[in-house]
Amino acid sequence: MIAYVLIRRANAGFIPNMQARSDVDYASATTGPFAGLVKVRVGSGQALQAFLSGPLVAGGALDYESAVAVRLGPYAPKIKIPPPQPPPPPPSPPYIEAAVLIRTEPGRAFVVLHDLDSVPGVCGTATVAGSFDVLAIAYATSADSLTHVIGTINAVDGVASTQTLLLLDADGADLAFAVAGEAITDDGSTVIEVEAETEVIEAEGL
Repeated sequence: MIAYVLIRRANAGFIPNMQARSDVDYASATTGPFAGLVKVRVGSGQALQAFLSGPLVAGGALDYESAVAVRLGPYAPKIKIPPPQPPPPPPSPPYIEAAVLIRTEPGRAFVVLHDLDSVPGVCGTATVAGSFDVLAIAYATSADSLTHVIGTINAVDGVASTQTLLLLDADGADLAFAVAGEAITDDGSTVIEVEAETEVIEAEGL
């Protein structure tokens, strides 16, 4: 199973410590309220708990929130939708990679999770219980393309709001592209408001 771990606080050296592990697909600093994102492959929920309480904490994580990549199964709402398609691979480098934190309308998380599979630029999804409902991993070749991907995600039926975390190179300065979007229903139509801001930031402490 695949799990994404959003890091709120970590000690110096945390990202390199995670990047050195064979069970970690990637570890990156991020923009926004979280300090980093780790993608890990584990065999079971018990193995995930062991990773969180063992290597993750030993590697320097001080505060975190996990999101498990799931698909419709016996515990999902009984809704008639076709099985999801495997996500497409990311484009050839260089590209921008972002984690999109999605809040959905009540009871719509699994439908949104399924519909995200057909959004170009979305290459991974997960559901989570907590401050947001669905996490999506998005790829884009430019800031304009990323804005388009976020706008498309906001237009998915059942999405209430999104917050985008740009995944940064762990070393040195990077261009931070922060995107905030909100889907608003007005007289039966969906209006998308997207605000973008750029700044050069330094990845510190990771």
